[in-house]
Amino acid sequence: MGFWKGYIYSASDIYFSALTPSATGGQPASAYFMIKNGIDGIKATAILIANVATYILSIVVIGILCLIFRFDIFLSFSTISQALIILGLLIHLGLVIFFYLLLKRERLLHRICSFFINLLCKIKIFRNKEKKLLKLEIYMKNYRKHCDLIVKHKKALFLCFIFNFLQRTAQIAITMFVHIAITGEKFLEAINFWFMQGYVTLGANIIPIPGAMGVSDGMMLDAFTSVMERSQATNLELLSRSFSFYG
Repeated sequence: MGFWKGYIYSASDIYFSALTPSATGGQPASAYFMIKNGIDGIKATAILIANVATYILSIVVIGILCLIFRFDIFLSFSTISQALIILGLLIHLGLVIFFYLLLKRERLLHRICSFFINLLCKIKIFRNKEKKLLKLEIYMKNYRKHCDLIVKHKKALFLCFIFNFLQRTAQIAITMFVHIAITGEKFLEAINFWFMQGYVTLGANIIPIPGAMGVSDGMMLDAFTSVMERSQATNLELLSRSFSFYG
């Protein structure tokens, strides 16, 4: 696939994640465009799981870097925000392990799919349970092949992680650059805002959309008011949100 098609898959993910509750529409939208371009559904599933795993891993790495280099900023947050940050780190670590297992052990995904097929047959939404389960067996064999191929290409997986990490790092940096634009502060002094926003991302990312928006805004104000007036903090929060999310 060329660059433009890859861009469509990525952009549709970000756009529909922002529109749908709990960010549920992103991956289905990506899968829709992939399938439309001739990538079969099982292959698209394997690709999306690998991408989500590296995306979540990038947030974990950012969170760990924030804790290592600027633990003092973590201490400046309120108790509720601190609890969300720690919970966010633990949940993201759990998700990385879960998605890695989905790539390495297809039986886990098989059991999850079997559970939903049995449930949907029980409530009469699906029929021919045996036929559906047999089809699932065939799908899982193909899924295993695709996952083996992805895991085998460690360089490609590493690049996927690097680009997810850079994307997330750049988005977090918007707050820092907005602050520089408003105050004229030097880069080395303003970098504190990158760490603040990194913590906010870690804590707010575990909350389903649209609730995550309010949590993110609240945590941003919590962090910013420790170093500036509330009116300045509100301006910075609103401008940063406009650029990084709505823009």
